[in-house]
Amino acid sequence: MKRILVFGLCALLPLLATLTAAEAQSTPSSSTQSAPTGKNQPSNLSASNYITLGRYYFQMGQYDSAYVSFRAALDLEPNNSEAMLYLGQAQIRLGLYSSAISTFRKLIKISHHHVAPYIFLAQAYQAQHDHSRHPSKVAGDLERALAVLDEAVLVNPKSAAIYNERAIIYKDQGNLKAAIGAQKEALSLAPKNPVVLANMGHLYYSAGNFLQADKVLERAVIADPLNAQTRSLYALVLMRIGNSKRALPEIEQAVNISPKDAEVVGNYGIILFLQKKFTSSQQNLQEAVKLDPLNYPIFYYYLGRIALQMGLAREARLNLTKAVALDGSQAAYHYYLGEALVAIGDVKDAKLQFEQALKIDPKSSSAKDALAKL
Repeated sequence: MKRILVFGLCALLPLLATLTAAEAQSTPSSSTQSAPTGKNQPSNLSASNYITLGRYYFQMGQYDSAYVSFRAALDLEPNNSEAMLYLGQAQIRLGLYSSAISTFRKLIKISHHHVAPYIFLAQAYQAQHDHSRHPSKVAGDLERALAVLDEAVLVNPKSAAIYNERAIIYKDQGNLKAAIGAQKEALSLAPKNPVVLANMGHLYYSAGNFLQADKVLERAVIADPLNAQTRSLYALVLMRIGNSKRALPEIEQAVNISPKDAEVVGNYGIILFLQKKFTSSQQNLQEAVKLDPLNYPIFYYYLGRIALQMGLAREARLNLTKAVALDGSQAAYHYYLGEALVAIGDVKDAKLQFEQALKIDPKSSSAKDALAKL
């Protein structure tokens, strides 16, 4: 799911311009202070110069250099909201989640009348939760993120970005019903926003409500025709409702727009799988996991399904094990991993996978039948 672009870094700057100008009147002039210097950092720059330099590094993906630039800007102007905002984002990119949380908390203290710092703080909590190697230490981070968004609602109850962010966190918690409810609220506040529309479609798709997803994603594609990810999901929905004639040109156009986007390439692979074009599907899915090996367990799932179709049980086990490792909440991943294990003669572990599939989805007749056969 995506975050509302209105509150992205570059788009947020006009919103903060007035605040930054007001703060500049109470902040010591940078001309009276010496800027810190470091490796690859020019000396005698103003805070504004450092921010411009840092933004360039940030956009180029050089987050360590961006971090140094924004720190230098804050050494000159400690309450510069723009530098603080970018610093927090750079810290998230570098995996410095607790530092990012501290940065955004400080930003809230000096610009508490804007919702953006609250949203960024919620994102920092979510990032810390999702990337921690010690789940017990961050167990309450998603709840903390939701609490921060509750504070944001008090600042601006009509902000679609707050509810959009809330939906993302609910989905991360596995609470799809609450996520859909929050996203509906976002949609009521921003009915033409392409990100809100795309996320609404994504949630409907996740819930298996393909007809509703079709309606919303069609609007999302119209609102943002060059967004390849949204168009590729729309194509996938069209396939799910049996409209392959419309799906194929949509996915081909998405690939033409972003040929190196893992989500787009992978969705093309899924569509080809649904058409039973397994060799072409496999090629696209393999390319997708090369482009992004960690964020799309569903692509490993379909690679496992293809390997089973081809009689390659060990390859199927490998890919389905990756799918389960990345997302253990999907009953289908466990079920097909069980099938792969049966195919290589590992009945004991297969039984565990079928049981886990049933635990997640007690109505799974496939898992019940598989267990009965063991």
